[in-house]
Amino acid sequence: LKSAVRVACKKLKSERGLEQDDELSEVDKANVAASFQNVAIKHIEQRLRRAMVQCEKDGEGITSLAVVGGVAANTELRKRIQQLCDKREFPWKLVVPPPRQ
Repeated sequence: LKSAVRVACKKLKSERGLEQDDELSEVDKANVAASFQNVAIKHIEQRLRRAMVQCEKDGEGITSLAVVGGVAANTELRKRIQQLCDKREFPWKLVVPPPRQ
């Protein structure tokens, strides 16, 4: 994934005739960052979906998911994991502790 970001930046620099990464516009940097975040969250969603299916098959009654630490501060990640929990045949409960202040 990091290599893909590097390649995307290199392509943008070439398209825009730039020499350095720091010459990319703020819009280009934001677009690359958003694309990186989207792909990273998709990967997490895929892994969680597999884990949820396995938990449901095992019949252990696990239907809660806790998201903690630094990743819990990412609003897009929380939103998409909540959607994943809500879309289960029997919805899962998402638990996210409040951020430290």
